[in-house]
Amino acid sequence: MENTYITPTKERPVFVAYCNAFGCIDKRMYKSWNVKNDKTNSVGDTFALSFADAVNSLHEWIKDHAQFVIENPKCKFIIQSINGTITKYDDVVYADVYEISAAKAKKYII
Repeated sequence: MENTYITPTKERPVFVAYCNAFGCIDKRMYKSWNVKNDKTNSVGDTFALSFADAVNSLHEWIKDHAQFVIENPKCKFIIQSINGTITKYDDVVYADVYEISAAKAKKYII
């Protein structure tokens, strides 16, 4: 059985989130994204389908994992958008669109 994917475009990008201390933050609510051309076929987990949902979901994740934030005061949480663009080296382009440090999260969210 073949998996169906979300194909991000400039009009309908997808958003991914990660922490620089451990990597990808995954909600597993959406289909995976897929970007491909003749030379590459990249797949990843979709965190959100809109910027607002991505920021709200990240803040909820931070609230739910407050102890991790407190124990890792120098980490950062980053949201990136993917719009289907591929570089001349066949890498998917990720654009940073939001970032919050653990210190700011502790001050404003937790």
